[in-house]
Amino acid sequence: MITDLINNVLPQTNKSPLNSQEKVKVKINKNEILKNLKADFEASKRLKSRNDSKINTWRREYNGELYGNEKKNRSKFVYRLIKKQSEWQHAGLVDPFVSTPDIIRAKPVTWEDKEVSPKIEILLNTQFCRQFDRFNFMNKAIKVLDQEGTVVIRTGWEYKEKVIKEQILEEQPNPEFIMLQEQAMAIGANLEQIAPMVEQSKNSLAMLEQQGLSVEQAVASGVIDPQVVAGTQQMMAEAANLEQQLQALQEQLQSIPQTIEVPRIIERLKPVCNRPTAMVCRNEDIFIDPTCQDNMDNCQFVIYRYETDMTTLKRAGVYKNLDKVSHTLRDSEYVSKTRDDEGYDSSFEFSDIARKKVVVHEYWGNYDIDGDGEAEAIVCSWVNDVIIQLRDNPFPDKQPPFIVVPFNSIPFSLYGESNAELLSDTQKIQTAIIRGLIDNMAMSNNGQKGVRNGALDEYNRVKFLNGENFEFNGTPNDFYDGHFNEFPSSTFNMLQMLNAEAESITGVKNFYQGMHSNSLGSTATATTAIMDSAAARRLNIVRNIAENMVKPILRKWLAYDAEFLDEETQYRITNEEFIWLKRDDLGARIDIDLAISTSEDNKATASELSFLLQTIGPSEDPNLRKMIIADICDLYKKPELAKSIREYEPKPDPLAQRLQELQIQMLEAQIENERAKGGRAEIDSRLKEAKTKTELAKAANIESNTDSTDLDYLQKFYGVNEKAKQANALEMEAAKHKFNMDKENLKLLENIAKNKHI
Repeated sequence: MITDLINNVLPQTNKSPLNSQEKVKVKINKNEILKNLKADFEASKRLKSRNDSKINTWRREYNGELYGNEKKNRSKFVYRLIKKQSEWQHAGLVDPFVSTPDIIRAKPVTWEDKEVSPKIEILLNTQFCRQFDRFNFMNKAIKVLDQEGTVVIRTGWEYKEKVIKEQILEEQPNPEFIMLQEQAMAIGANLEQIAPMVEQSKNSLAMLEQQGLSVEQAVASGVIDPQVVAGTQQMMAEAANLEQQLQALQEQLQSIPQTIEVPRIIERLKPVCNRPTAMVCRNEDIFIDPTCQDNMDNCQFVIYRYETDMTTLKRAGVYKNLDKVSHTLRDSEYVSKTRDDEGYDSSFEFSDIARKKVVVHEYWGNYDIDGDGEAEAIVCSWVNDVIIQLRDNPFPDKQPPFIVVPFNSIPFSLYGESNAELLSDTQKIQTAIIRGLIDNMAMSNNGQKGVRNGALDEYNRVKFLNGENFEFNGTPNDFYDGHFNEFPSSTFNMLQMLNAEAESITGVKNFYQGMHSNSLGSTATATTAIMDSAAARRLNIVRNIAENMVKPILRKWLAYDAEFLDEETQYRITNEEFIWLKRDDLGARIDIDLAISTSEDNKATASELSFLLQTIGPSEDPNLRKMIIADICDLYKKPELAKSIREYEPKPDPLAQRLQELQIQMLEAQIENERAKGGRAEIDSRLKEAKTKTELAKAANIESNTDSTDLDYLQKFYGVNEKAKQANALEMEAAKHKFNMDKENLKLLENIAKNKHI
């Protein structure tokens, strides 16, 4: 049973506008509104009827129903080419969307989305791949899309909560602390009462001490009564005891907490289901604005017709005037009367009102409610002539929650064409050919026996008919065995040609193994070969489903998440700090690129990375190879292996590590040795240089001595030496004489100066 979005969406809660009982706050004429909405409903029927007639034709051809031109005693066989091609194609279309656990990649387009995009990726993958029954949904949606040419998806939000009992710890005053505090207060009160008397007694004793009397002397002299002294001492001892008790209680109060946590059972509402939804609608129950052409953004209304019952309507909590509906159930219109589906018995009807089926028309669109000349987004539901719901559109994008997906799109039309439209002629031709073959074979003389007259007598004729051994006259050519007629080869060539044409249209090949080049090799020729007409057609269909159905669903879900998803649910999904999704654009056109990751795309990317890995070679940086291998593991959906590879740090062999250390030490020793050799070479060079200078000095000295010896020899030989000595002696005498003269002149000048001064 198709249920209303509000039925399984939010009950009354303050978290989402889906639950609000918001009404239009102006005085409106509901009869006029219902009249205009029904007029829109009737106007949409005229355009829809043409598409419905096409869908009925496609369904009949898909199911292989008779064409109506069959003759008596002739073959009525219908070749189900359309259904066979659809079944072959179905698995290849569903597989890209259900074969991998995470098919959604959120890519940040701007730096602002870098932080939120990983959380959006985890959120959408969890909602679509784990919380949502995607396998059955994609199966049903693609079958309807293939058979009827158009599929309509209705999105929504499901919210359920239940009352749970929870134990909490509540802080309460500590009874022990209160008891000790009361004792301390009582002791403090007693001390306050006796404190003045103790103080007075201390003053009296101080006065006696000033007079030089002790307590015993004062008692002996009769100044103080002994009973007074005893009472004073007892009172002072009692005060000291109370002070000790008070101090002990204060220390004990400091070590005891003032409050304690006491468990308490409370009841609260806990969400048990808080997620987006999507369902496949029947095409016969969807009525779309006939003026929007092929653009849903221009669509002013979508009317959804569905069956439900009074119990479901009452439990939803959002419908009114249900008591008026109960009185008109007998005259209600039933969709079941016009349906003839498998698993649906239109003759059965519940007798009680609580379960009796009623037809609800739900209007999602724009209508001027308040009369200001501008249309507002509303939702209105009615049964017969009774409006049971009229309020603002509760969804954040203010758009009808419907997605219309065509199979083979028609320009300027929301509705598409089915595969049956393309395969109809081929199926009819194949049906005609096979019917002719069947009739030919049925009318042949297969299995009949013929005998020439006179070849058998009556006795042998009976044995021949009974299959016994017999005698005959004549030759074996006198007997004839009937058989099927031979078919010309052009018949089978024609059938083969028709099959090839059907495969190229649908993108299906018999025993189809997937659109990849593994079976053909990894050469460029094989890669080109797979992109034939069939493969290109199938790829186009997969992209059509991804772009026109899956991505719009995810974008609507993202808009709903931004509005309805609570902090607890998002934290449970992402296990990270709660981050508000963007609410500035409620159309969900945020800066996040949603990509459908199909298995073929992942394999192709992994193949490219593997080729790059081979190109790099083993001599490159191991970290670079590690990065590429981890990315390949991610593409093959092995995140644990990819994480292990990224975090893997190889542990070296101790012997190899010791060998490496020794090699390093050997290299260091060799370097030091070479440095020492260089130092010694430098010292040798300097030593040689010093020796060279020494030898040169020795040579110069030898030359000087030689010259001096030669000079002395010449002077002695020519007598020059004695004359030089005499000349030198004369010069010395002259110098001494000049010095003495200068000294006497100096003294004379000093005397003259002294005389002038006196």
